Amino acid sequence: MGCDAGDACVHDHVRPWLREPKIADNGRSYTALAPCHADATRSLTVSAGDHQPVVWCCHACQERLGKDAAQIRTRHALIRSGVPARCLSLPREQVDSIVDDFRALLHADISQVEKVYRLSALIECGEMPKGGELDRLAEWCGVSRRAAYSATREPGSSPLATPDNL
Repeated sequence: MGCDAGDACVHDHVRPWLREPKIADNGRSYTALAPCHADATRSLTVSAGDHQPVVWCCHACQERLGKDAAQIRTRHALIRSGVPARCLSLPREQVDSIVDDFRALLHADISQVEKVYRLSALIECGEMPKGGELDRLAEWCGVSRRAAYSATREPGSSPLATPDNL
């Protein structure tokens, strides 16, 4: 269920959780430091949407990961920062794509531990994490650091790369 606050959602539910928000001239959007990576300049934009309460984009992540993975990664970082999940709804096509990705991983010929870790990476990051994020994700999903590291190395660097589709 989505947020029912309309335009006020951005100001009342999202802005308090942004790092160094700066309001745009239109009064409906903000730029801020992205919560999903170390950010020295405001690469995150958040605005009131026409068909969903909030539209967000981390331009640095989008450039590096592509639109869908960046949107997932940024969404989860915003939720971890305190933004209510109901305010950050995903478009139906993107939800359908995530469900298809889940099905592919569930039926992949890999260990259960690797499935758990890869599904967690898909949900939380949109990509296979590295460094401290790998440790945080492993702890979050109850997988050892060793198993998490193994899942990132083999067979590919994408959460969806499995022996079935390489």
